[in-house]
Amino acid sequence: MRTELVRPLLVCALLVPALLLFADTLSYGFMSDDFYLVHRVSNEGFFTGWGGENGDLYFRPLTVFSYFSDYLIYGLNPAGWHLTNVLWHLVCSLLVFLLARVMLKDETAAFSAAYLFLLLACHSESVAWVSGRTDLLATAFCLGSVLAFLRKSPWALFLFAAGLLAKESVLITPLLWLVLVVKTPEWDSRAKRLFVISLVVVLVYTAARIVLSGGVPSGAGEVSFSVAAESTARYMFRVFVPPLSEAARPFLARNPIALPLFLLVTTAIALLFALRRNFDRRTFAVLVAGFFVSLLPVVFMKVSLLDTRSERFLYLPGVFAVLALAKWAFQVFGKRTALVVLTALALFQGAFLYRSNMKWKRAGEMCTELIREPVASPPETFRGAYVFMNGYEEALLLFGE
Repeated sequence: MRTELVRPLLVCALLVPALLLFADTLSYGFMSDDFYLVHRVSNEGFFTGWGGENGDLYFRPLTVFSYFSDYLIYGLNPAGWHLTNVLWHLVCSLLVFLLARVMLKDETAAFSAAYLFLLLACHSESVAWVSGRTDLLATAFCLGSVLAFLRKSPWALFLFAAGLLAKESVLITPLLWLVLVVKTPEWDSRAKRLFVISLVVVLVYTAARIVLSGGVPSGAGEVSFSVAAESTARYMFRVFVPPLSEAARPFLARNPIALPLFLLVTTAIALLFALRRNFDRRTFAVLVAGFFVSLLPVVFMKVSLLDTRSERFLYLPGVFAVLALAKWAFQVFGKRTALVVLTALALFQGAFLYRSNMKWKRAGEMCTELIREPVASPPETFRGAYVFMNGYEEALLLFGE
């Protein structure tokens, strides 16, 4: 089949499952922090809504602009806000395809990686929750910057700077550039110049945030190796494993070594296959390194093993996880078998993604019920989906009778 016909078909193949899985999110309501964000942009406008409450360090004007644009277009109708999330998730999935095509040098492998990324179960919080959009935007601009850097385009700097205005975690983007191209022919004078300028951008951005926020955030510099190690293990486990049943809680409490042991065994098996003579270990190592670099901004935060809480922190690391898995599978199994295995895994992930989305749907319904019949202490979550961790007062102001 001619190449100019293949690519549109691949895009459509990505679009169809997204429509099937995410169309229902358009019926979800606002939840928790959503009410706070909607209240701010509806009452204070764009410029006064850049930061978080009490002038804290959430300096994300591009993200706020996204919310403000939704308010101007859709008003208080949550369907439009959820549609924006779905569209950004599609953009990110297509960018994963483009990056995979460069890194894996195989269009079938690239499609498999993007398809798996699109349906990853750990994306529920980022896509089904309006407030999870921050990580969608950050990932889109980060990946756009990485792709531009691989082409040695000055657009890499512009997209990097834009990403910083969406979420501060994009600071690790120049480190991703370094990991992907260092000690390769692409690491020439132009690439070095872009990298040096990006470091200047980092310094300017950091200084501006400190000035605008009134100082260094409290707790800065507080580090704990044990917390970082446990968090990293949780992220490695949860990137491909859906939330465990609540029945697993006693087992995990009694056997704290179970998770590290599982990771050790699976990693050992993967490395044994990677020792094959014809295995492209350099590319695989680069992609694994990209995963760990992407975790740096959240290494002291924990994703839940039993529900969807904090899954949004896996959105960007998930990019490099699926690329590494696709690289490994296509080299170990061959093209046909790898395609079947990764497609089956994607469908498995999609089934659990749907299950998690149903929890978010119910959380939105609970919010509506609690606004109609106010209570003194609303529930914070529903099986991990946020109900009113925050925003109850703003919800009553916006939608209360």
